[in-house]
Amino acid sequence: MCWDFEELRDLCRKRGIADSTVYQNALQWKLWRADYHAERAQAVWSELKQIVRAKGGIQVGGQDWQKADFASTAETEAAAQVLY
Repeated sequence: MCWDFEELRDLCRKRGIADSTVYQNALQWKLWRADYHAERAQAVWSELKQIVRAKGGIQVGGQDWQKADFASTAETEAAAQVLY
């Protein structure tokens, strides 16, 4: 995702907001946080693959699977929440 900060500055000026820096910073932080949570959601499954290799397999729906599913879901929800 890419923000057009020049367009944001123009929109703010048109609405009488002289300095849009605070909004630009907020948008950038939101993007970084959403990216972090998205990366963590994907990393959970990579970590599960390592567990599968180490144990020689796991049961789908078993404890390791449930932990990975829970963590991935929580991180995905966090990524969506950050953008709200």
